[in-house]
Amino acid sequence: MIAVILLLGLGTALWISQDEDEPFLWSREFGQMKADLVLSNVDYKRSEKDKGLVWDITADVTRFFEEQETVHFDRPVILIHSDGDVIRIVADKGRYLMKQGDMEVEGHVKVVSPDGYLLQTRSMRFLQKEQVVKTSDRALLLGDNGVELQGDGFVYYLEDRRLVMKKPVALIPEEEAGV
Repeated sequence: MIAVILLLGLGTALWISQDEDEPFLWSREFGQMKADLVLSNVDYKRSEKDKGLVWDITADVTRFFEEQETVHFDRPVILIHSDGDVIRIVADKGRYLMKQGDMEVEGHVKVVSPDGYLLQTRSMRFLQKEQVVKTSDRALLLGDNGVELQGDGFVYYLEDRRLVMKKPVALIPEEEAGV
């Protein structure tokens, strides 16, 4: 009986002392979770027979929802492998729709391309069937030469590596503009 009380007291102390920003084995939302499986510090990979490793996700917390066929990620780092290049994506949250193969990320989204470009936006979606990455949120693209391109969303076509920015505005440094 005393051991049970001590364990309950320790669990309560751990619950109260948990820092909100720090990942911890015992989550504050544990009682409210409806996930079929919740894992901490997961490395989740997707491979295809003809392409090999397609992408690799590491996340602080991963929740699998079997009935909805989705996987939710907290603070994911996503590495997309394409033709020998690696694209790195970080965000606050992510969601993988298993049936469609689509992926969504939101919250402080940053994408780093193999050639040094940085793309920042609030949310982004990868659509497997169409082979596009897109957002309707404001986006900022920073080139390695200091050139900035801003727009009200974009569509990136993976197959021909083409970016279409909606309502683009370019900010070019004086030394690059030749002024």
